[in-house]
Order: sequence, then structure tokens, then C-alpha cells
Amino acid sequence: MWFLSCRTSRIGGDVGPVQVTDGYLTFVDGRELLEEVRGRDVLIALHGFNVHQAGAVDHFQQWQRLMTLGANALLVGGLWPGDSAWLGALEYAFAAKAAMRSGQAFGRYLNLNFQQVRSISFVSHSLGARVALRTIQELSSAFDVRRLILMAPAVDDDCLTGEFAKTAKRIGQVTVLGSKQDKVLRLAYPLGNPISGIFARGHPYWHAALGREGPTAYPSPNNIGPGWRLPDDWKVDHSDYLPPESPFAPPYAPAPFPLPMAFPAESAGTPALPQGYDGSDGQPEHWQCGWTAGWTSFQFP
Repeated sequence: MWFLSCRTSRIGGDVGPVQVTDGYLTFVDGRELLEEVRGRDVLIALHGFNVHQAGAVDHFQQWQRLMTLGANALLVGGLWPGDSAWLGALEYAFAAKAAMRSGQAFGRYLNLNFQQVRSISFVSHSLGARVALRTIQELSSAFDVRRLILMAPAVDDDCLTGEFAKTAKRIGQVTVLGSKQDKVLRLAYPLGNPISGIFARGHPYWHAALGREGPTAYPSPNNIGPGWRLPDDWKVDHSDYLPPESPFAPPYAPAPFPLPMAFPAESAGTPALPQGYDGSDGQPEHWQCGWTAGWTSFQFP
């Protein structure tokens, strides 16, 4: 799996020029990747806040194994410095700024190097939503931006009709996946938001997270896919959208969800699970990340 990285360090660091890495944390000549993307439907995956480089690579490599992508599709990971070597969760206020700068760096790189793709799409987790939206904002109008899939987006619930309204309109379809069981977005947002967090609920500048409350309004014409709220019984918390770090404890060895898939009703129980999701205690483990991989595969391209 290929990765684009604007990191200057494996942990923490600043935003730098985008480079190509092979997933083994070494930078390589990017010409092979540029040949591979030619004429392809490219899906760029962007991780969230407080994820170091090796962790992001591992999450996406494991998630790719749970996907069922078409022959012309190519998944490329995007690595950005949304973490800190010492601040941990206190880094959030700085990470939001790093997300914008990272999106600008990715956009500039894609404009220069990915002109030959057939289409480009994005899937993001958490604060990676801001990276994705800023990247699309930077992209040349020559790009066919086919899809944007936002998992647990840690951005304001009005961002698709407010801050990024113009950006959202150029996307073929936007899909939001959120959960009322997301404790991170319930407890840390907007308190962790460096701007709106200083205001109390009810203030006109206070906003909840898109990944917990859904969109406050829909654009016209509406390009946001149906549904956004995952069933409460699924117990999808903030870290459940992507696989846990490997190696997995046996006998956990998940298999992809079969396609096609339907968006669940809010009252839906646990879906029928492929083999491999039973843990050592006999309870299904980490199946939610398998479902998001299947749903992303079904939505793309």
C-alpha cells in the first residue's frame, strides 16, 4: 500500500512537503506511484487526531484487507502530523491548525502529480475530515472529486453548509458516518475546539461535532447520502471505525463484509457477521471496522 506523507517526524513534528512512502516508514522515489495512479479511481484515506505515523500505517494496512475494491480502484494512505511527542490529547488546539496546513500541502502535491487520475475520492476519520476538506478546497477544478466519506468527523456540524460550503458543492457525493455512542466527540467537542470551545451551548458560535449530531442543514442541491447515524446498539465509539493495532490476538481474524450493503435503520441490531469476528470470550470483536471497510468499498467509486 502506498502512502503520501507531509510529516517531518514519525511522532509529532511539523507539516512538511509531501513525500511518498511504501508503508515501511522509508521514503521512496514516487515515480512508480505516479504511474500506478494513471487512469485509476484513487481513494485517499486520512487518519485522525493523535495518531503517530507507524500507527496510521498499521490501521490503514489492516483496514485495506477488509475492503473489497474494484479493479480500477487504488487506496492511498495520507499521513499528517496530528499528534505530539509529549502533549498527547492537549495537542488538539495545535492539531486543528496542522490539519489545515496538511490539507494545503496534500492539495498542492495532488495538483502537481495526480493530474492523470480518472477520479479522486477521500475517506477520513475524526480530525482527518478537516484535512480532507482543506485538500479538496485546494484542488484544481480539473479534478473529478467523486466521493467524500467522513467517519466520526471532528468538525463543526454546520461545516458542509458553512465553512466548507463551496468545497462540499464540488463533491459528487458526501457520506457521513456518526454515532451517538461516540464518547470522544461528546466529551471533548466543542471543549477541545480551539475557537468554539470558549463559548457555552446556546451561543451562536457554539457547535457540536458533525460526527455525533449529524449535519445541521443540507446543501442545495443535496449531495449528502441518506442516513448518517449508526444504530446505538452497534456501540460504535470514536476508535471503532478503523482496526486496532496489529498483531491481533487469536482467534480474531476478521473477513470482509459481503457487498452490496444497505445503510442500517437506527433501530437495527448487529448485522450478520462474516467468519472471524469472534474473540476468545466468544463475543464479536472489532466488527464495526469491518463494516466501515465494507461500506466504504460499496460507496466507492
